[in-house]
Amino acid sequence: LGFCVLLFRYARQYRKAIRSVERYAEPWDEQTNALLKQVQQQTRRIIKVQGYTAASVESAFGIGVIHKRIILPDKDYTEAELHYVLLHEYTHFLNHDTIVKQLVTLFCIIFWWNPVVYLLQKDLEQTLELKCDRAIAQTLNAQEHTAYLRAILAAMKQGCTQQPVPQPSTALFRAEADKAMRERFTA
Repeated sequence: LGFCVLLFRYARQYRKAIRSVERYAEPWDEQTNALLKQVQQQTRRIIKVQGYTAASVESAFGIGVIHKRIILPDKDYTEAELHYVLLHEYTHFLNHDTIVKQLVTLFCIIFWWNPVVYLLQKDLEQTLELKCDRAIAQTLNAQEHTAYLRAILAAMKQGCTQQPVPQPSTALFRAEADKAMRERFTA
């Protein structure tokens, strides 16, 4: 019964997040699509990703396992910042981070009665962010790496006042993660 209730609740929450994207987000402009194509060429791996902009989010995030979507906040980015934000979110999809989050959540739902399984979720988000940052850092030179960190910092400074991103997504940062952000920059 606990499994069924938690699974139903999670499925409803996930569907609500997807519907929210479909209802309230607008497709990207051509410039952002062109930047995504540059990111795809840079990574040499092409995955079908739909892009949207939403005024109601504070941080860029990726959502979806089958139909992948990158949602950007309706904020002003420089071209370099936007490039690195897209690279970050696209790298999450390349690393299959949304699938990992879904599987860990499903595991926690199945074994809901065991308090030890919740330790899996405790630092999962930070671990996935560190993994993504490391994968990106390995492909950049020192100057590009500095620009990447500046882009993350600029995106973080622009946000931090609105509601959090949906749980089943991978976000560039979370508003309450000041300590976690320091750990990412140190790594």
